[in-house]
Amino acid sequence: MLLTLATVSTIARPSDVQEVAFFCRISDDVPATMVRTPQGELVIIHWNSDQLNESEFTVEELCEQVSQRFQTYYDTGELNYITTGRMNRQLVACVAEREGGACKGLLFTLNSKSKPRLALQRVLRIRVPTEGPINETTGRVYVNFEEYLSGQYSSWLNPFNPLESPGSY
Repeated sequence: MLLTLATVSTIARPSDVQEVAFFCRISDDVPATMVRTPQGELVIIHWNSDQLNESEFTVEELCEQVSQRFQTYYDTGELNYITTGRMNRQLVACVAEREGGACKGLLFTLNSKSKPRLALQRVLRIRVPTEGPINETTGRVYVNFEEYLSGQYSSWLNPFNPLESPGSY
């Protein structure tokens, strides 16, 4: 009797290791762009923030559109960093390949009266540490998306009222 042993090698693809899905759902009575990871679900954007730009679309439509953009950029490997910039003369949140990199794709528009660095942190409900003084005009913030998903940024909640919505500041 001849016994043949075979070694099977399996190479894990990134999608096998971590399934990530972006979607729109009502959270705290407001449409929210959310992400589902193996660690659970996380609200990325509550679509009631005064930091977001007014649009001809409803908040429900924006939620669906932006959730799809997050999914597309994630699936194509372009969702490395979220930063701010200008596209078509509008202040936007966009994806960047690397820290310090240029905007590569639109995620959503921000209120043009907002300070970009602060607006992005409020929309994402996080605090991004700074090194030295920040110039609100040129000091762009870069949010590492993998670190964001893993909860490595401090929360933007008001320490005196943890139930207060970040969009109400």
